Amino acid sequence: MEYKLILLKNSKYLHTLYTCKKITTAYSMYHKKISDNNNIVFPKKYVNSNGIEPVKYHLCLVKDYDNKDPKRYIKDRYGRNIFLDKINNKWSLVQGESYDIEELFYIYTSDHNRVREPISYIVKILAKHAYKKSAM
Repeated sequence: MEYKLILLKNSKYLHTLYTCKKITTAYSMYHKKISDNNNIVFPKKYVNSNGIEPVKYHLCLVKDYDNKDPKRYIKDRYGRNIFLDKINNKWSLVQGESYDIEELFYIYTSDHNRVREPISYIVKILAKHAYKKSAM
């Protein structure tokens, strides 16, 4: 049996983060991703695709679908339970949790390159230049 760590965007499949054969390895990677997610400073809450829309990400541990799997439910933004029969018509949910993705901002440089960086990088750059000015 194959286990996958997938990312859902507004309850729709976005992409696969990790694939493995053993459940113990899958759980260790799942818990590692969840613990790394605690370091997010500025989470992405809205996307601008065909208008500004709120976005909610879920990190899910899934396996190949089997008819004997127990029923799984997730909550929508209103708190209602939604039954998950199959994800993408081929996987069943083993475990899932909400997940945050760091918002990236454009940095316009003097050579006109547009680079997207997280807020932690921008604060480091600003603090470094402020320290140089005050030390002189």
